[in-house]
Amino acid sequence: VMMWWSGLRGAIAFTLALEMKGDNSETIVWATMFIILVTVFVFGCGTYPMLKVAKIQVGVPAADNSCFSHHGRFRRKFLLRMHTDYLRPFLVRRSVLEKKQD
Repeated sequence: VMMWWSGLRGAIAFTLALEMKGDNSETIVWATMFIILVTVFVFGCGTYPMLKVAKIQVGVPAADNSCFSHHGRFRRKFLLRMHTDYLRPFLVRRSVLEKKQD
């Protein structure tokens, strides 16, 4: 939720608005920019209060994070295994993986 809340706003919408051709293309670009700026301001100002509502600690070293705690070890092992077994082979060329194993 926090990645969505404080994430990048409107990059795709702005790019699509720039690609629009026609009589109203300039209006669409300005309306898109206005919406992007408003959401960046509103959600940006609301990020810290949202972190408090979600009870997400701020300024804590990674070792103290819940992902590395006793309860998060299973989750971390699962994510590492998914990365090693599925994501990495899918996203990285086979020749690169074979060179790293040598």
